[in-house]
Amino acid sequence: MEIRGERALGLAVINQATKEMRDTRPSLSRQSNKDKKRLRIEATVWLASAQATTWFEGCDLDQGYALGKMDWATHARELLDDEGTALCRQRALVLELGLDAAGPTK
Repeated sequence: MEIRGERALGLAVINQATKEMRDTRPSLSRQSNKDKKRLRIEATVWLASAQATTWFEGCDLDQGYALGKMDWATHARELLDDEGTALCRQRALVLELGLDAAGPTK
């Protein structure tokens, strides 16, 4: 079954954010590592945000279920627990609220 149009775009956006959230491999350069960490933070926060809800709904996906399947809570907890991650209060709050909504994790 070929997926086209807006649904294909939505799935591609969610897939890219998921890849960025999961990308923890070190890069060769310090700047690349800094950029990757920034992208990882932005993707992890975005996936749990109200902005992403529109994309999930457009793909007929339940956001909470999808976040659980992609192990979002583990990545969110890693970012919150890492003292080297400079999260602004607003981003930290999105992650905390998302973790509360997800319930207990491993």
